[in-house]
Amino acid sequence: MILINYIPDKCRRIAVVGMAKNAGKTVILNRLISEMTKEGITIGITSTGRDGEEQDLVTLTEKPRIYVPVGTLLATTEICLKNSDARVEVLETTGENTPMGQVVVIRVRQPGFIQIAGPDTNRGILMISKILEKHGASRVLVDGALDRKASASPAITDGCILATGAVLHRDPDVAVAMTRHQTEMFSLPVIENIYEVKRQWETLKTKGTVGAIDDEGELRVIPVTSAINNGRDLGNAMQEKDMCLLINGSLTGKTIKEITQVTSLYRKVPLVVSDATKIFMSENDWKIWKRMGVILKVINPVNLLMVTVNPISPEGYEFDKKTFREKMKNALEPIPVVDALEEGGLD
Repeated sequence: MILINYIPDKCRRIAVVGMAKNAGKTVILNRLISEMTKEGITIGITSTGRDGEEQDLVTLTEKPRIYVPVGTLLATTEICLKNSDARVEVLETTGENTPMGQVVVIRVRQPGFIQIAGPDTNRGILMISKILEKHGASRVLVDGALDRKASASPAITDGCILATGAVLHRDPDVAVAMTRHQTEMFSLPVIENIYEVKRQWETLKTKGTVGAIDDEGELRVIPVTSAINNGRDLGNAMQEKDMCLLINGSLTGKTIKEITQVTSLYRKVPLVVSDATKIFMSENDWKIWKRMGVILKVINPVNLLMVTVNPISPEGYEFDKKTFREKMKNALEPIPVVDALEEGGLD
Protein backbone atom coordinates (compact mmCIF):
# COMPACT_ATOMS: atom_id res chain seq x y z
CA MET A 1 0.00 0.00 0.00
CA ILE A 2 1.23 3.46 -0.87
CA LEU A 3 1.82 5.55 2.26
CA ILE A 4 1.25 8.92 0.60
CA ASN A 5 -2.35 7.92 -0.14
CA TYR A 6 -2.94 8.41 3.57
CA ILE A 7 -1.43 11.90 3.61
CA PRO A 8 -3.96 14.60 2.65
CA ASP A 9 -2.90 17.22 0.13
CA LYS A 10 -3.25 19.90 2.81
CA CYS A 11 -0.41 18.28 4.80
CA ARG A 12 2.61 20.05 3.35
CA ARG A 13 4.90 19.50 6.35
CA ILE A 14 5.00 16.00 7.82
CA ALA A 15 6.81 14.91 10.97
CA VAL A 16 8.05 11.32 11.19
CA VAL A 17 8.49 10.70 14.92
CA GLY A 18 10.05 7.59 16.44
CA MET A 19 9.01 6.38 19.90
CA ALA A 20 12.48 4.89 20.37
CA LYS A 21 15.70 4.18 18.52
CA ASN A 22 15.25 1.44 15.89
CA ALA A 23 11.46 1.75 15.77
CA GLY A 24 11.53 1.91 11.96
CA LYS A 25 11.43 5.68 11.50
CA THR A 26 14.23 5.79 8.91
CA VAL A 27 12.62 2.96 6.93
CA ILE A 28 9.39 4.96 6.73
CA LEU A 29 11.30 8.10 5.79
CA ASN A 30 12.96 6.25 2.91
CA ARG A 31 9.61 4.87 1.75
CA LEU A 32 8.11 8.34 1.73
CA ILE A 33 11.07 9.76 -0.18
CA SER A 34 10.76 6.99 -2.78
CA GLU A 35 6.98 7.31 -3.15
CA MET A 36 6.99 11.09 -3.38
CA THR A 37 9.83 11.09 -5.91
CA LYS A 38 7.92 8.65 -8.14
CA GLU A 39 4.94 11.02 -7.98
CA GLY A 40 7.12 13.93 -9.12
CA ILE A 41 6.90 15.70 -5.76
CA THR A 42 9.79 17.98 -4.83
CA ILE A 43 10.79 16.98 -1.31
CA GLY A 44 12.48 18.95 1.42
CA ILE A 45 14.00 17.06 4.36
CA THR A 46 15.42 18.08 7.71
CA SER A 47 15.83 16.56 11.15
CA THR A 48 15.46 17.57 14.77
CA GLY A 49 18.49 15.45 15.62
CA ARG A 50 20.91 13.39 13.58
CA ASP A 51 19.93 10.59 11.21
CA GLY A 52 21.27 8.70 8.23
CA GLU A 53 24.43 7.33 9.86
CA GLU A 54 25.39 3.70 9.15
CA GLN A 55 25.54 2.74 12.81
CA ASP A 56 23.28 3.90 15.62
CA LEU A 57 25.47 6.09 17.79
CA VAL A 58 23.67 4.97 20.97
CA THR A 59 23.06 1.24 20.47
CA LEU A 60 26.04 0.67 18.11
CA THR A 61 23.83 -1.43 15.83
CA GLU A 62 23.60 -1.16 12.06
CA LYS A 63 20.69 0.92 10.83
CA PRO A 64 19.19 1.84 7.46
CA ARG A 65 20.68 4.91 5.79
CA ILE A 66 18.77 7.73 4.13
CA TYR A 67 18.95 7.61 0.34
CA VAL A 68 18.16 10.80 -1.56
CA PRO A 69 17.50 11.09 -5.32
CA VAL A 70 18.45 13.94 -7.63
CA GLY A 71 16.53 17.16 -6.97
CA THR A 72 15.84 16.48 -3.29
CA LEU A 73 16.20 19.54 -1.05
CA LEU A 74 17.75 19.10 2.38
CA ALA A 75 18.68 21.13 5.40
CA THR A 76 21.61 19.55 7.21
CA THR A 77 24.87 20.55 8.83
CA GLU A 78 28.29 21.06 7.35
CA ILE A 79 29.73 18.15 9.34
CA CYS A 80 27.01 15.79 8.12
CA LEU A 81 27.77 16.73 4.52
CA LYS A 82 31.34 15.50 4.97
CA ASN A 83 29.98 12.08 6.01
CA SER A 84 27.61 11.73 3.04
CA ASP A 85 28.27 10.35 -0.44
CA ALA A 86 25.52 12.18 -2.35
CA ARG A 87 26.84 15.10 -4.39
CA VAL A 88 25.08 18.34 -3.62
CA GLU A 89 24.82 22.03 -4.41
CA VAL A 90 24.73 24.43 -1.48
CA LEU A 91 21.82 26.84 -1.95
CA GLU A 92 21.90 28.81 1.26
CA THR A 93 23.58 29.08 4.64
CA THR A 94 20.94 29.64 7.30
CA GLY A 95 22.84 31.06 10.26
CA GLU A 96 21.19 28.34 12.39
CA ASN A 97 23.97 26.78 14.47
CA THR A 98 23.96 23.32 16.08
CA PRO A 99 26.60 21.25 17.92
CA MET A 100 27.36 19.71 14.49
CA GLY A 101 27.89 23.03 12.77
CA GLN A 102 25.76 25.46 10.82
CA VAL A 103 22.64 24.23 9.04
CA VAL A 104 22.91 24.65 5.27
CA VAL A 105 20.25 24.14 2.60
CA ILE A 106 21.31 21.96 -0.33
CA ARG A 107 19.97 20.39 -3.51
CA VAL A 108 21.06 16.87 -4.47
CA ARG A 109 22.90 16.78 -7.83
CA GLN A 110 23.95 13.12 -7.73
CA PRO A 111 21.94 10.55 -5.73
CA GLY A 112 23.40 8.79 -2.73
CA PHE A 113 23.26 8.30 1.01
CA ILE A 114 23.27 11.30 3.28
CA GLN A 115 23.27 12.21 6.95
CA ILE A 116 20.89 14.86 8.15
CA ALA A 117 20.91 17.00 11.27
CA GLY A 118 18.99 20.13 12.01
CA PRO A 119 17.76 22.51 14.70
CA ASP A 120 16.19 21.26 17.93
CA THR A 121 13.89 24.21 18.61
CA ASN A 122 10.39 24.97 17.32
CA ARG A 123 11.61 28.28 15.95
CA GLY A 124 14.49 26.66 14.13
CA ILE A 125 12.45 23.82 12.62
CA LEU A 126 9.80 26.26 11.40
CA MET A 127 12.39 28.61 9.91
CA ILE A 128 14.20 25.78 8.09
CA SER A 129 10.91 24.39 6.75
CA LYS A 130 10.04 27.77 5.28
CA ILE A 131 13.47 28.05 3.65
CA LEU A 132 13.08 24.61 2.05
CA GLU A 133 9.67 25.69 0.71
CA LYS A 134 11.19 28.91 -0.61
CA HIS A 135 13.60 26.83 -2.68
CA GLY A 136 10.78 24.77 -4.18
CA ALA A 137 9.87 21.98 -1.75
CA SER A 138 6.17 21.14 -2.05
CA ARG A 139 6.38 18.63 0.81
CA VAL A 140 8.73 18.89 3.81
CA LEU A 141 9.60 15.79 5.85
CA VAL A 142 10.85 16.45 9.38
CA ASP A 143 12.71 13.54 10.93
CA GLY A 144 12.24 13.49 14.68
CA ALA A 145 12.26 11.38 17.85
CA LEU A 146 9.93 11.27 20.83
CA ASP A 147 12.47 13.00 23.06
CA ARG A 148 12.45 15.73 20.39
CA LYS A 149 8.76 15.45 19.59
CA ALA A 150 8.41 19.20 19.00
CA SER A 151 8.40 18.36 15.28
CA ALA A 152 4.91 16.86 15.73
CA SER A 153 3.57 20.16 17.06
CA PRO A 154 0.81 21.60 14.84
CA ALA A 155 2.65 24.90 15.12
CA ILE A 156 5.45 23.27 13.08
CA THR A 157 3.98 20.51 10.91
CA ASP A 158 0.57 19.70 9.41
CA GLY A 159 0.64 15.98 10.15
CA CYS A 160 2.55 13.35 12.10
CA ILE A 161 3.53 9.73 11.48
CA LEU A 162 4.40 7.83 14.68
CA ALA A 163 6.90 4.95 14.37
CA THR A 164 6.81 2.27 17.07
CA GLY A 165 7.87 -1.34 17.40
CA ALA A 166 9.28 -4.31 19.26
CA VAL A 167 12.22 -2.26 20.50
CA LEU A 168 9.92 -0.63 23.09
CA HIS A 169 9.53 -3.83 25.16
CA ARG A 170 10.00 -7.59 24.95
CA ASP A 171 6.31 -8.08 25.74
CA PRO A 172 4.22 -7.10 22.68
CA ASP A 173 1.26 -6.18 24.88
CA VAL A 174 3.41 -3.68 26.77
CA ALA A 175 4.73 -2.23 23.50
CA VAL A 176 1.13 -1.82 22.31
CA ALA A 177 0.09 -0.18 25.60
CA MET A 178 3.00 2.27 25.44
CA THR A 179 2.05 3.21 21.89
CA ARG A 180 -1.62 3.55 22.80
CA HIS A 181 -0.66 5.98 25.54
CA GLN A 182 1.24 8.21 23.13
CA THR A 183 -1.56 8.16 20.56
CA GLU A 184 -4.00 9.03 23.34
CA MET A 185 -1.87 12.04 24.22
CA PHE A 186 -1.71 13.06 20.56
CA SER A 187 -5.52 12.69 20.35
CA LEU A 188 -6.47 14.85 23.35
CA PRO A 189 -9.64 16.90 22.75
CA VAL A 190 -9.68 20.57 21.89
CA ILE A 191 -10.91 22.92 24.63
CA GLU A 192 -14.44 24.27 24.26
CA ASN A 193 -15.02 27.91 23.25
CA ILE A 194 -11.80 27.66 21.30
CA TYR A 195 -11.96 31.14 19.71
CA GLU A 196 -12.33 32.87 23.08
CA VAL A 197 -9.64 30.67 24.61
CA LYS A 198 -7.25 31.44 21.75
CA ARG A 199 -7.81 35.16 22.27
CA GLN A 200 -6.96 34.87 25.96
CA TRP A 201 -4.04 32.56 25.14
CA GLU A 202 -2.44 35.30 23.06
CA THR A 203 -2.91 37.70 25.97
CA LEU A 204 -1.35 35.20 28.39
CA LYS A 205 1.76 34.85 26.23
CA THR A 206 2.48 38.55 26.74
CA LYS A 207 1.78 38.57 30.49
CA GLY A 208 2.88 35.26 31.97
CA THR A 209 3.03 31.47 31.64
CA VAL A 210 -0.07 30.23 33.48
CA GLY A 211 -3.52 31.74 33.71
CA ALA A 212 -7.12 30.82 34.49
CA ILE A 213 -10.17 31.81 32.45
CA ASP A 214 -13.26 32.26 34.64
CA ASP A 215 -16.96 31.79 33.85
CA GLU A 216 -17.18 35.39 32.61
CA GLY A 217 -14.36 34.85 30.11
CA GLU A 218 -11.84 36.91 32.06
CA LEU A 219 -8.18 35.88 32.24
CA ARG A 220 -6.44 35.81 35.61
CA VAL A 221 -2.67 35.45 35.35
CA ILE A 222 -1.12 33.26 38.04
CA PRO A 223 2.26 34.65 39.20
CA VAL A 224 4.59 31.70 38.55
CA THR A 225 7.57 31.51 36.21
CA SER A 226 6.53 28.09 34.91
CA ALA A 227 4.14 25.23 35.64
CA ILE A 228 7.14 23.00 36.32
CA ASN A 229 7.76 22.55 40.07
CA ASN A 230 4.87 24.91 40.84
CA GLY A 231 1.94 22.51 40.87
CA ARG A 232 0.95 23.31 44.43
CA ASP A 233 0.85 27.04 43.69
CA LEU A 234 -1.32 26.37 40.64
CA GLY A 235 -3.69 24.16 42.60
CA ASN A 236 -4.02 26.72 45.38
CA ALA A 237 -4.71 29.47 42.82
CA MET A 238 -7.58 27.59 41.12
CA GLN A 239 -11.09 28.88 41.92
CA GLU A 240 -14.62 27.47 41.69
CA LYS A 241 -15.51 29.96 38.95
CA ASP A 242 -12.64 28.88 36.69
CA MET A 243 -13.50 27.31 33.36
CA CYS A 244 -9.96 26.18 32.48
CA LEU A 245 -6.32 26.58 33.43
CA LEU A 246 -4.02 27.64 30.57
CA ILE A 247 -0.41 26.44 30.71
CA ASN A 248 1.98 28.10 28.25
CA GLY A 249 4.85 25.64 28.39
CA SER A 250 5.43 22.06 29.50
CA LEU A 251 3.09 20.06 31.69
CA THR A 252 4.62 17.15 33.61
CA GLY A 253 3.22 14.33 35.68
CA LYS A 254 4.87 15.87 38.74
CA THR A 255 2.98 19.12 38.25
CA ILE A 256 -0.33 17.28 37.94
CA LYS A 257 0.45 15.25 41.06
CA GLU A 258 1.12 18.44 43.03
CA ILE A 259 -2.14 20.00 41.82
CA THR A 260 -4.17 16.97 42.93
CA GLN A 261 -2.57 17.11 46.38
CA VAL A 262 -3.96 20.56 47.21
CA THR A 263 -7.31 20.85 45.40
CA SER A 264 -10.17 18.80 43.99
CA LEU A 265 -10.97 21.42 41.33
CA TYR A 266 -8.92 19.46 38.79
CA ARG A 267 -12.05 17.31 38.36
CA LYS A 268 -13.96 20.22 36.81
CA VAL A 269 -11.29 22.62 35.57
CA PRO A 270 -9.44 21.32 32.46
CA LEU A 271 -5.68 21.78 32.25
CA VAL A 272 -5.00 23.22 28.80
CA VAL A 273 -1.71 23.26 26.87
CA SER A 274 -0.97 24.54 23.39
CA ASP A 275 -0.64 21.00 22.01
CA ALA A 276 0.16 17.45 23.13
CA THR A 277 3.90 17.75 22.48
CA LYS A 278 4.07 19.88 25.63
CA ILE A 279 2.87 17.01 27.87
CA PHE A 280 5.41 14.76 29.58
CA MET A 281 4.12 11.90 31.71
CA SER A 282 4.29 8.12 31.81
CA GLU A 283 1.54 5.74 30.80
CA ASN A 284 1.05 4.66 34.44
CA ASP A 285 0.86 8.26 35.67
CA TRP A 286 -1.82 9.09 33.11
CA LYS A 287 -3.86 6.03 34.11
CA ILE A 288 -3.86 7.26 37.70
CA TRP A 289 -4.67 10.89 36.88
CA LYS A 290 -7.42 9.92 34.45
CA ARG A 291 -8.99 7.60 37.02
CA MET A 292 -8.90 10.45 39.53
CA GLY A 293 -10.75 12.72 37.09
CA VAL A 294 -7.94 14.92 35.75
CA ILE A 295 -9.01 16.61 32.51
CA LEU A 296 -6.42 17.45 29.84
CA LYS A 297 -7.26 19.46 26.73
CA VAL A 298 -5.35 21.26 23.99
CA ILE A 299 -5.68 24.38 21.87
CA ASN A 300 -4.14 22.84 18.76
CA PRO A 301 -4.60 19.09 18.14
CA VAL A 302 -1.83 16.94 16.65
CA ASN A 303 -2.88 15.52 13.27
CA LEU A 304 -1.81 11.86 13.66
CA LEU A 305 -1.84 10.41 10.14
CA MET A 306 -0.77 6.84 10.88
CA VAL A 307 1.25 4.59 13.18
CA THR A 308 3.97 2.36 11.74
CA VAL A 309 5.11 -0.83 13.49
CA ASN A 310 8.46 -2.60 13.32
CA PRO A 311 8.18 -6.17 14.68
CA ILE A 312 11.96 -6.65 14.90
CA SER A 313 14.20 -5.45 17.73
CA PRO A 314 17.99 -4.99 17.35
CA GLU A 315 18.31 -6.72 20.72
CA GLY A 316 17.76 -10.06 18.98
CA TYR A 317 14.06 -10.77 19.39
CA GLU A 318 11.06 -10.22 17.16
CA PHE A 319 7.28 -10.54 17.24
CA ASP A 320 5.01 -12.35 14.82
CA LYS A 321 4.41 -9.46 12.44
CA LYS A 322 0.79 -10.26 11.62
CA THR A 323 -0.24 -10.78 15.26
CA PHE A 324 1.64 -7.66 16.40
CA ARG A 325 0.07 -5.50 13.73
CA GLU A 326 -3.41 -6.81 14.53
CA LYS A 327 -2.94 -6.10 18.24
CA MET A 328 -1.76 -2.60 17.44
CA LYS A 329 -4.57 -2.04 14.96
CA ASN A 330 -7.24 -3.15 17.47
CA ALA A 331 -5.76 -0.97 20.21
CA LEU A 332 -5.41 2.16 18.08
CA GLU A 333 -8.50 2.02 15.88
CA PRO A 334 -9.42 4.12 13.89
CA ILE A 335 -5.79 5.24 13.39
CA PRO A 336 -4.26 3.50 10.32
CA VAL A 337 -1.49 1.02 11.20
CA VAL A 338 1.25 -0.03 8.77
CA ASP A 339 4.05 -2.61 8.99
CA ALA A 340 7.20 -0.55 8.51
CA LEU A 341 9.08 -3.42 6.86
CA GLU A 342 6.41 -4.74 4.54
CA GLU A 343 5.09 -3.20 1.37
CA GLY A 344 1.32 -3.50 1.35
CA GLY A 345 1.23 -3.57 5.15
CA LEU A 346 -1.38 -0.87 5.56
CA ASP A 347 -4.91 -1.93 6.46
